Amino acid sequence: MKKLFYIGAMLALLLIACGEEEAKPKEEKPVVAQVKEKEEKKEPATITIEQYESKFIEAFNNVKGDSNTTLGKMEEIDHGRYSLILNSDIMLFADVNKKDEVTAVNLAAMSSAVDNYNNLLKSAFQAMITSVDESITDTQQSVIFDKLGITGDEKMLDHTDTYKYNDITFVYRAKNDEGTLTFQANLD
Repeated sequence: MKKLFYIGAMLALLLIACGEEEAKPKEEKPVVAQVKEKEEKKEPATITIEQYESKFIEAFNNVKGDSNTTLGKMEEIDHGRYSLILNSDIMLFADVNKKDEVTAVNLAAMSSAVDNYNNLLKSAFQAMITSVDESITDTQQSVIFDKLGITGDEKMLDHTDTYKYNDITFVYRAKNDEGTLTFQANLD
């Protein structure tokens, strides 16, 4: 009987000891996982409309093919939406959230801009990419253009493509029947 009592007591101690050892790693794992998750999960960089305007104008001036084009200022056209006119066929739109942080940028153009203002349109596309992510190189921009079918000729006038790069979703839409094309960057 003493042996049975002794074995029972040992089993109870063993179960309690094992239970405590298992509880400690379970408690530590979520904390360690949370710390690692916070380290790995980087908050997306935020940018105000004024900062974005400055970045776009600087990028545009660095890449523009038409030295005669000068840009004005971004104007609020609706609550949360701003625009910048590049010329009569090409406009830039920026959407902001309640904190006035840019969430999406769109370049809209008439399809005639492909023929009439090809260099200006290309410069605007390049400036838009650079202004949403300065780390994107010229080679990476070419990859983005290839993935989206932005060729600079009539082939780009009637299709839609999406490509995600550096947590930015780029969307290209062209509708030949409407005579419009848009290039959008959604900052995720």
